[in-house]
Amino acid sequence: MQSNPKELIFIVDDRPSNLQLLSEFLKESGFKVLVARDGESALKKLEKISPDLILLDVMMPGIDGFETCRRIKASPATHDIPVIFMTVLSDTADKVKGFEAGGVDYITKPIQGEEVLARINVHLHLRSLTKQLQDAKQAAEAANRTKTEFLANMSHELRTPLNAILGIAQILQGSKTMTEEECDHIRIVYQSGSHLLTLLNDILDLSKIEAGKMELYPTDFTLPAFLQDVVEICRIWAQQKGIAFNYQPSPELPTAIHADEKRLRQILINLLGNAIKFTDQGGVTFNVERIENSAAKIRFQVEDTGIGISLEQLDNIFLPFEQVGNNQCKAEGTGLGLAISQKIIQMMGSTLKVTSYPGVGSIFWIDLDLPDAKESIPTVQSLPSSSSLLDQWDSQIAQQLPLRILIAEDNIVNQKVALHLLKRLGYHADIASNGKEVLSSLRHQSYDVVLMDVQMPEMDGLQASRVICQEWSETERPRIIAMTAGAMEGDRDKCLAAGMSDYISKPIRLEAVVKALRQCRVQNSQKSD
Repeated sequence: MQSNPKELIFIVDDRPSNLQLLSEFLKESGFKVLVARDGESALKKLEKISPDLILLDVMMPGIDGFETCRRIKASPATHDIPVIFMTVLSDTADKVKGFEAGGVDYITKPIQGEEVLARINVHLHLRSLTKQLQDAKQAAEAANRTKTEFLANMSHELRTPLNAILGIAQILQGSKTMTEEECDHIRIVYQSGSHLLTLLNDILDLSKIEAGKMELYPTDFTLPAFLQDVVEICRIWAQQKGIAFNYQPSPELPTAIHADEKRLRQILINLLGNAIKFTDQGGVTFNVERIENSAAKIRFQVEDTGIGISLEQLDNIFLPFEQVGNNQCKAEGTGLGLAISQKIIQMMGSTLKVTSYPGVGSIFWIDLDLPDAKESIPTVQSLPSSSSLLDQWDSQIAQQLPLRILIAEDNIVNQKVALHLLKRLGYHADIASNGKEVLSSLRHQSYDVVLMDVQMPEMDGLQASRVICQEWSETERPRIIAMTAGAMEGDRDKCLAAGMSDYISKPIRLEAVVKALRQCRVQNSQKSD
């Protein structure tokens, strides 16, 4: 069997006769051959050459073959070279010692040429396959990095114009001078932009899950208010379709829990939204109850009277991009919602279960361990719920929290959106176009809040936040809230690590702004020019 003439075999043996016989045989078999008579000289030669395989005697003067192999495997330059031991030692203990030292094979002397050749070819082939796998893995990792970079750039570039579209739509929704038809048009713009944002978020979430980079960020929050928020959103969707929506919470539910509020909301909105989308007659029922004999486990169950799912389709509903139902419903989504929800639920230590019958309806449910909140959560009085925010906000928040706000944003359109949204809440804010202007403003004027973009010229938001944390004490510096188009996993951590206290991703939602501002405090001191 002729081998690749480029393959170099390194023979290390203290007996010249063994070296000569084995060298001649391997050369005749098509290999290049290099020899050494002891471990020390072998290690020196390996500093200059990189053989494809090493045949190593065990019993040699100086350092023996086992120690020589250990040193070969300890060096990054020679670690991957396969080593086959050749020795008269045939005890099992010696063979085990050889494998523990890093050898891939063990040949007992006297050496049989055909056996040596067969073993060499096997291990060279294995090394070649391993190299191919490593190259393929590196290529896949490079492709994945390219995909991640593309998604990050795409997300940022799409979120910036979406911020303008949704921001202006939110501002116009509060206008009292528009006709009913104009209000309807603005509502369509807002709903369409929100749908596009949902699709973008689904794609990014799937990318995070595939890369194993999605993380959960549990916090304390009030469960009844959280559920009421979700219910009010979904009840509006059901009313628009002309179907019933029944919410049945158990009176035994805890007041406050410790969980990832954003991801739990995402799961419930997905399940309830799907149920509403695929139900044309009857309605949707949302049950939430504490499971018996469990202190922390809560069941969330969504039941509908929709089209149902066949047994064959049930096997596929949790696969990405798989959709069931009529063509109209399929056209309204990507088929990612259930796949993403199932992955998040699994991260929470549970699984999404379903039972369904075509023409009758479906029941989806999850049992989640949701421990009670670690700290007591004060009840906020007289602040409107999210369903009525657009009608009731006005200057109410600013009256209760008279915050001095600085907006750090280089994009002129985004500046206008942020200014008008804050004006809607009763605030007058100042503008800084980059991190240096932020620092200059803070040195002349006290602010309670800085809404900080991240990507800005001259000095970005991360650098500016670090300087603020260095130059101002914790009691004197403003609360820094990231307001950025970066939505990839890790962006939030970078902002918090730089000293920011909160994180809002663009497009900016009025609800998110109010929620972030509620965490702020008014400073007593104020500088003047």
